Amino acid sequence: MGRRQPVVIDGGRCFGQPIVSKEGVPTAVLHRAYLAEDEPQATPWTDRQIDMKVIQKVANWFGVANRSVRAAVEYELRLAA
Repeated sequence: MGRRQPVVIDGGRCFGQPIVSKEGVPTAVLHRAYLAEDEPQATPWTDRQIDMKVIQKVANWFGVANRSVRAAVEYELRLAA
């Protein structure tokens, strides 16, 4: 995602799965938590706006920065596309 994004894939950390670099939480975990908390809508996931209230809730649950959760959700959405 670029050098300024907090998502990394490092074989020495978390067995090489994508994680947010500062906190070390797998992106899939943060993304699933986001999906579980987000209200279901008729719009496909790829076309929806990211809800910052949900981002903040997930960040509080895991003790990570809002920026890290947002980057994880964006990464997983790009991966799914």
